[in-house]
Amino acid sequence: MPGNVALAVGEDIDYVKIEKENQNGEGKVRFILAKELLEKIFPKEENDYEIVEEFKGEKLIGKSYEPLFDYYAKKDDLKNKENGWKIYGADFVTTDSGTGIVHIAPAFGEDDLLLGQKYNLPWVQHVNIDGKFKDEVSDFAGMAVRKKEFHEEADIEIIK
Repeated sequence: MPGNVALAVGEDIDYVKIEKENQNGEGKVRFILAKELLEKIFPKEENDYEIVEEFKGEKLIGKSYEPLFDYYAKKDDLKNKENGWKIYGADFVTTDSGTGIVHIAPAFGEDDLLLGQKYNLPWVQHVNIDGKFKDEVSDFAGMAVRKKEFHEEADIEIIK
């Protein structure tokens, strides 16, 4: 996630915006996800939510968002920064799993790279050649992205 620079949606996929109580009991939170995956992610019997809006993915295209990790979004000298942290349409987005919204990091993965080239997205390489987070990823600097003996360690720290 620290290498995220964009999100991708399916233009013709049906999406919903829902509102539900925050888990910490402090107000309500909103989520956007593919309508087809709503019951899988938020089973109605376990979650009390309200569908606020329904729309096609094309409505999301071009919108900006605040990244979860803004290490690179804050950099003034990042090439193509003006194209980053926006939502783009992509034909590889499906409702087979996940949320129907794909996190894009052009330095990691073929689909991400091709979308990055198509839209001139920022190139963020947040991992050193030794497999550790770079210094600018200050919360995790020096931590191995994947340890041989416990490969989920960095993921757990990022989720926290």
